[in-house]
Amino acid sequence: MSLSPTRHSFLYRAKRCGQSLFTAGSGFTLVELMITMGILVFVLAATYMVFGFGWSSFYRATGRAAIQNNLRMAVEMISKELRYAMAVQIMENFDPGDIDPDDGFIYIFVNDQGRIEKFEEGASSIIPHDLDENVALSLTVSKSPSAHDVLQIVIEEVNSGVSIDTELRIQNLSTAINNTVGNALRYSKVEATLGAALSIEDFSDQFPDAEQGHNYGSVMITVSETADVETANLEVSLTLAGESQPDPLFLETQYPDQLKNSSTVLIFNIGAIDIPDTYTATVTAQADNAFAVTVSVPFTVGKVDGGGDGGDGGDEGGGSGDDASPIPNVQIPAGKILVFNSQEHYFLDAAVLKSRFHNPNSVYIPPTAGNILIHRSNEVLDWHVGGDLFIASNIETIKTEQNKIKANGNIVIEPGMSIMATATSNQWGTALVIEAAGDITVAGASLKSTGTNKRALYIKSGGYIHAGNASIEVTGVNWNATLEIEMEDGIDIRGADISSAGTGNTPLIFNALRAPATILVEGARVTPATAYNLTVVGTLAGGRIEVK
Repeated sequence: MSLSPTRHSFLYRAKRCGQSLFTAGSGFTLVELMITMGILVFVLAATYMVFGFGWSSFYRATGRAAIQNNLRMAVEMISKELRYAMAVQIMENFDPGDIDPDDGFIYIFVNDQGRIEKFEEGASSIIPHDLDENVALSLTVSKSPSAHDVLQIVIEEVNSGVSIDTELRIQNLSTAINNTVGNALRYSKVEATLGAALSIEDFSDQFPDAEQGHNYGSVMITVSETADVETANLEVSLTLAGESQPDPLFLETQYPDQLKNSSTVLIFNIGAIDIPDTYTATVTAQADNAFAVTVSVPFTVGKVDGGGDGGDGGDEGGGSGDDASPIPNVQIPAGKILVFNSQEHYFLDAAVLKSRFHNPNSVYIPPTAGNILIHRSNEVLDWHVGGDLFIASNIETIKTEQNKIKANGNIVIEPGMSIMATATSNQWGTALVIEAAGDITVAGASLKSTGTNKRALYIKSGGYIHAGNASIEVTGVNWNATLEIEMEDGIDIRGADISSAGTGNTPLIFNALRAPATILVEGARVTPATAYNLTVVGTLAGGRIEVK
């Protein structure tokens, strides 16, 4: 019997299927497999790189946020600690090994592990307590240059360079913060007794009033310790500062031997003072274990001769007014002002007029003073001269309190010059005061004042006001007069343009203080927001006042 498969048998069909499965040539070639694997590897690598970059960015952002959170917590905790401290000292080059656990003080510093540590009554704690392990901090503290009771605190994460800074006002400070920059703080929340006590003997006889060129020689300052406790790092400084000078004339610090219930005499070599001015001599004694003590003595160095270089002529003078003092015919250097009386003159830097300026003589501010006189700070503008004041330079002041320009003689603001004052507070005062015992001349000049005070602009003359062709623009929000002009002898506003756009009861007041006074208004344009009040004691010359 033959076992050969027939066309329809199972074995025949299986054979045919086997031939088709293994010999038809329909599978992948080696090249195709290699290409497919290469593409797959590239896709997997790109996917890993994208995922890795995203994860790295997320990790860095999370880490930076954690660092910033650590810094913020540290600043908040330190601020809470110091806000109501009564005594604060900045420590330079602080070493935790120097802490006296019995001195009654609290210390804040950075330890060797980069942690901000608080030491109080023999026990230490970390600020903040849950600081991340990979974070190391540095601390820098200093006294604000603008306020005696404000600390500037900077905390930085050393590894990343991320930092945060803040200013902290100490509410109950009972003694001045020392002026150093340091890396640690020592403070007390109660009225502290540092142990040593310093005193400075009266030294007013060492700085008598004198004339220009007086030689003060070597002055002697006596400092004592009165609590029978030895001082630590005692230092004594002397400063001579002129009222009209931006920098101290003299500044020296000495480091005497430590005192314990004893005194020391320090000698400071002052020498001659050639610059006339009103000075303040200030002595400060301080030690690490004593409150700082400061004593100040005012004295005046008067002018003897003309001073300065008279130049070779070239009249920089100006102004008008029948009773105004003549301006010396001298060449005024750029950036200088001329100070003079009938016998002599000298020059000062125009910068001294930027805030407070008091001088017993007449003063002329030339055009060459330039932008030095543009006043855009938060200091009050307070000028007071003993003679006449001539202004030939533009002035702009922005201040939240009263600004004053006063003269015991005449005030002359030359034609084409402008004075602009802006006050933004609701203080009981005046945004700008221009007051003279003599005449005030603003003819052809421009005055502009904006304020929310009682009066935005107040002009008062003990004589006559020359305001012809002047431009006076005032805006204010008051219950009383926005613009008030008072004069003894009268006022000439012919051709002037006066705009008092205030919302007070009386936006504009002209007040002649005595008779016979003359108010000349011909051709003037007066435009208050509502009605104006014109009080005339003397004669009113004919003219036209246009009211809108």
